[in-house]
Amino acid sequence: MNIPSTKKILLIIGGVLALCIALSEFGLYWQRKDTPTFLLDMWDHLPENPRMVARLGEDALPKYGYNVYDVEKDTLPYSFSLHGYKGNLEIKGYAVKQQNRWVPVKSDTLFISNK
Repeated sequence: MNIPSTKKILLIIGGVLALCIALSEFGLYWQRKDTPTFLLDMWDHLPENPRMVARLGEDALPKYGYNVYDVEKDTLPYSFSLHGYKGNLEIKGYAVKQQNRWVPVKSDTLFISNK
C-alpha cells in the first residue's frame, strides 16, 4: 500500500495523540483509584461553586491530602484546600468508615483573604 508521506505523518501524529490521551486517562484513574469519594467530590464540585468563586476567584486550584495508611483504619484525617487569587480555603477534618464508605463527620473551615 502506497500512502503519501503527508498522510503517513498525520497517521503517526494521530496515533501518538491517541496514546497520550489513553496514558493520561490511565494516570488519572491510577491516581484516584484509592482516594475516598468525598474528597473527589470536593475536588470536582467546590471550585465550581458560585460562593467559592466569589470568595476565592475563578480558577482556584484544589489540593487534598490524607495518609494512605489510614485508609485501612476506621478513622481518616484529611485536608482539602482551594487556592485562588482572591483568597484561600482550608478544610481540615476527619471521616469515619460507614458501610465501607468514608463519611466526613467533623471539619473545620478557614477562609483567608488575599486583600
